Amino acid sequence: MQMIHKILVGIDGSDSAINAANYAIKLAKEIQAELEIIYVVRFSTGNIDAGVLPVKIEEYEKERALALVAKIKNQHPEIKISDIEPIGFPITEINKAIEN
Repeated sequence: MQMIHKILVGIDGSDSAINAANYAIKLAKEIQAELEIIYVVRFSTGNIDAGVLPVKIEEYEKERALALVAKIKNQHPEIKISDIEPIGFPITEINKAIEN
């Protein structure tokens, strides 16, 4: 029987994603697996007419992602948690994470 060594969970700050993360944390504790969190910062077109540049929105989302991941790590120091916060399309980036 093959053992699970790593669990990948995607989060975006929504209630559903937080519930998924909590379930993944519980499972990781039970089976002593590493947890990898992925928060995909989506490409943004911004609103140049309003002075909102795409890079500013992406920077804000990245900061939000890092803060959420840090909060999860601080709440669960007993679990080895790694994280990635790529910029792109969620399905593409999650599939890349699965392949690695």
